Amino acid sequence: MPFRSQLVQRLAVGSATAAAFCVWSSATPAVAVAPSLSRQIDSALAGSSARVVGFRVEISGLGVVASRNAFSPLPPASTQKSFVALTALNLLGPTARLKTTVRGPSVSSDGVLRGPLVLVGSGDPTLSSADLSVLAGKLRRRGVRIVTGGLYGDDGLFDRIRAAPGWKAAFTPSEAGPLSALVVDRNQWRWDPGYLREPVVGNVSRFRAILVKAGISVRGANRRGAPLTPTRLLASHDSAPLSVLVRSMLKDSDNLAAELLLKRLGATRGFGTTATGLAVVRAHLNSLGVSMGRVADGSGLSTYDRESPAAEVALLRAAQTSSSGSALRLSMPVGCVDGTLKRRFCGTAAASRVFAKSGTLDYIRVLSGYAITRSGRQVRFAFMLSGCGSGLAARAAIDRAVVALASYPG
Repeated sequence: MPFRSQLVQRLAVGSATAAAFCVWSSATPAVAVAPSLSRQIDSALAGSSARVVGFRVEISGLGVVASRNAFSPLPPASTQKSFVALTALNLLGPTARLKTTVRGPSVSSDGVLRGPLVLVGSGDPTLSSADLSVLAGKLRRRGVRIVTGGLYGDDGLFDRIRAAPGWKAAFTPSEAGPLSALVVDRNQWRWDPGYLREPVVGNVSRFRAILVKAGISVRGANRRGAPLTPTRLLASHDSAPLSVLVRSMLKDSDNLAAELLLKRLGATRGFGTTATGLAVVRAHLNSLGVSMGRVADGSGLSTYDRESPAAEVALLRAAQTSSSGSALRLSMPVGCVDGTLKRRFCGTAAASRVFAKSGTLDYIRVLSGYAITRSGRQVRFAFMLSGCGSGLAARAAIDRAVVALASYPG
């Protein structure tokens, strides 16, 4: 199935999941926390094999019910994407679309475009060769037959730093194609060193081949940047709505989308950089009462990233009073239903009742999100394990703890 179709398809949420969300508002009267719950969590995590175990659990009406190393800075792995997701939904809006454009001089009556043709990137992580074919078709229908001034790829919305600080060299392109405002086929369609250093000219060459296939001849070289001559809009392509992009980013743990959305947030301040994007995220979350930790990217791949369980839970709490809180919850993987949790929690009390972002790196296992207890109480939790001798044991330990939360009868 085409990638864009997969994104749009995820707008549909199963009736069972929707029903589970509805019970969040039906809190029961506050009662004393069963003394056994905290012990159950400790017992569940005892066999984690982790050197450091941090967690924080809050239950509606009961407050903090379990906590250990809650303010310790720990690697968040991919749960860092949730910080970017909430900020992007709030500041850019769930209906926003990323627009890729083609610009050039006016088309003459004989079909000759006398000057350069410019493909302008918007930071759309889903732009594909199929989308470029649609753009080529639009140009053809406008009467373009010949381009005389060469082909440009304008990626000036973002900086030209192709990876984030603290990334392992192998992460590009295995975890995320080289970063750019002009991405085609996730910037993973070539793996040679030249392309990984500078993907834009390669992406322009792919667009040229698509133009030729559409019956448009292009004379002149492929270039990166913007021409000095004035241009006008000739064709455009919109991404799926931001809510769909964020949903795919969280459910599939899409590193490229997280990094490009972070730079897009930076561009709202005029500088499409990782650092400026992080400044935007930090400032926005501070306004919501969330103190983000020391981080260097948006995907959680960086070895420099540190968040605390308390900060992760504070983010989840702030989201509930945010206009985008529902969109964030719906974007998270659902236990035994979809995304990275599709094969977790099946046959347990947490199936279809946990909505959480997972994080997995070497020796690190993290899960943070929401759950619903047997009585309908809402749970916010963050389990952050590092120095794990066995990733499987650590994940199983987290799952046992979450099942204990979902099974809580109080």
